[in-house]
Amino acid sequence: MKILLISRFNVPNLGDLVISDTLYSLISRYGKTDKYNLFGEPFNFVNLNNIETNGYSLKYKLFRILKKYRLEKLITAYGLLKTKIKSKNSKTTSYEEVVDSYDLIILGGGNMLMTLDDNNSTINRLDNYVDIAIKKGKKIFAMDIGIGPFFNDSDKELAIEVLNKCDYVTFRDDSSYKLFCENGGNSDTSDVSVDPVFLANFDYEKEPTSDNAIQVGVNIIDSRLIGHDEKEYKKKLNGYASIVNKLLNNNIKVSLFITSKEDQAALDDTFRLIRDKRNVEKIEINGINQLIKLYSNMDLLLGTRMHSMIIAYVMGVPLVGLSWQTKVTSFFNVIDEAESCFDFKEFEKNHSLIYKTIQNKIYNSKSIIESMKKKLETIKEKAKTSEKVLEKYARELR
Repeated sequence: MKILLISRFNVPNLGDLVISDTLYSLISRYGKTDKYNLFGEPFNFVNLNNIETNGYSLKYKLFRILKKYRLEKLITAYGLLKTKIKSKNSKTTSYEEVVDSYDLIILGGGNMLMTLDDNNSTINRLDNYVDIAIKKGKKIFAMDIGIGPFFNDSDKELAIEVLNKCDYVTFRDDSSYKLFCENGGNSDTSDVSVDPVFLANFDYEKEPTSDNAIQVGVNIIDSRLIGHDEKEYKKKLNGYASIVNKLLNNNIKVSLFITSKEDQAALDDTFRLIRDKRNVEKIEINGINQLIKLYSNMDLLLGTRMHSMIIAYVMGVPLVGLSWQTKVTSFFNVIDEAESCFDFKEFEKNHSLIYKTIQNKIYNSKSIIESMKKKLETIKEKAKTSEKVLEKYARELR
């Protein structure tokens, strides 16, 4: 069986790259598997340990300037125009030619079907990929994906339509599955699995430190990316800074870091707000090995980006999370730690309660880590949902 895996293999977001890489490793057990980028050059892949971002950073800086002057719709209009002429686009033609060589097309992992503004070009792109595969008589499996939120009902309807065209769909969480089924999704050809990153293997050893100080990581997100204006953005920065200053006042060492290059400005701005910088460091993560090294000596993570938290969980690092999207809340439901998840909208108001939760988790870390290990094994069992689908296709298409 020959498989074409369509996923995010060329983005400057470490979480997305780990999803894609983990899926590729898993799927490759069932047949000869090739990668195909959801965005950009189809066969140009980002190295997990060398995330190149120069071009992307320039594009993002331009977007920030346009957004500041309320001209971001120029980028949206450009994206929609590209989508409308996709039939003439060389990348689409390349895909149509490539598909003939494969037995199974897999749309793999992450929030591949969502919109935060009126640009739904990604959903349209996937719709086009699915239609071409159907025309060629290929099997289509949407594997371990998340869906939503959606900017409007028409985007949601199109996303459900795309998934209903697939032969089978597995969702990474109950919330996505529920959204799908409640809005016309076919429950007979869908099921719930887990986020692929729960299955990743991270090799690491704890490095000896010069002192016994408690180490806490704080993962930053730029809230402007999720629709916040400058006023709200500054409130969130102050929320991060308030937590960090409390930690530092109690002789806890802090590492501020990001796992997506989109968040660079927020990392820099937060660091500037820290009063005493003697026990705080700002770390730019450019690859998975750097993140694993950081986590290997961490006592607790205050996370915002979901996959920064899943990777930490797999490595046995206790968590407190800030939920800016349903998928983050769903993650904490999966690990049975809803009490450790706080609404990002109320972040700056709840920093005292968040700090108290961090303290309790550090104090009870041994028992928490043991519980995490047991829960992780249970979570991994749910991955068999997708594996059974792969086994079925391997029998039918060999």
